[in-house]
Amino acid sequence: MPVWGLWLDDGVLFSTSSDSRKGRDLAADPRAVVHLESGDEVVVLEGEVASVTLDERMADAYEEKYSYRPEPGQGLWFLLAPTVAYCWLESDYPRTATRFVFG
Repeated sequence: MPVWGLWLDDGVLFSTSSDSRKGRDLAADPRAVVHLESGDEVVVLEGEVASVTLDERMADAYEEKYSYRPEPGQGLWFLLAPTVAYCWLESDYPRTATRFVFG
């Protein structure tokens, strides 16, 4: 399911509604997979999310990227800490396929 998000503090920061299917699923099971928007320069991240409280620094970074400032301390926010990343260039797959494991 597409979401707005950004790379911050060695993870992907994103939000969702606590009433949404995604919010309920992540509360029950923190394992997640994120695929960034490009299909030509592919990055797929696997890891677990942790609930975080949006602070001023996070709101500033979000506003810089999206020209929209979420209210610090409001909403349900998650930070995905990747444990594995899969990356490749579509134009040169499978020769460029790479797997990174984070320790």
